[in-house]
Amino acid sequence: ADVREEVFQALESVCLGSAAEVEAIAEAAADTTASRQVRCRALQCLSRMAPSGSSVAMKCAIDTLSSNIPLLRAEALGVVVRIAEPGDTTAKALVAARLGDSDQEVCRRAMEACETIAEH
Repeated sequence: ADVREEVFQALESVCLGSAAEVEAIAEAAADTTASRQVRCRALQCLSRMAPSGSSVAMKCAIDTLSSNIPLLRAEALGVVVRIAEPGDTTAKALVAARLGDSDQEVCRRAMEACETIAEH
C-alpha cells in the first residue's frame, strides 16, 4: 500500500477536527507543489474530519474549485457539501456553478452535490 495513503488513513483515525488539524490538512490540500494525489487525499480527509461550518475547510474548498485539475475540483465539491451548514446559500451557489464545469466528472459530482445540499 502507498505510504501516503496509510498516513492519511492514520490521520483520519486520530483527528478530532480541531482547528489546528483542519488547518494542517487544508494546507496540504492547498499546496500546489504537492502531487495531485496528495492534494486529493487531503481534500478527502478534510471532508471527513473538519467540523460543519469550518471556515478554514470552506476557504480551502472554494480556492480549490478554481483549480485547473478536474479531480481536485470534484473533491472540493465534496468538502463544500460536507462542511456547509443547513441553508448555506453560498455553498449552494458554489455547487450550482460547477454544473457547467468543462469536465464531465466534475459535472456529475456537482449533480450529486446538488441533490445532497438541497436536503440541507
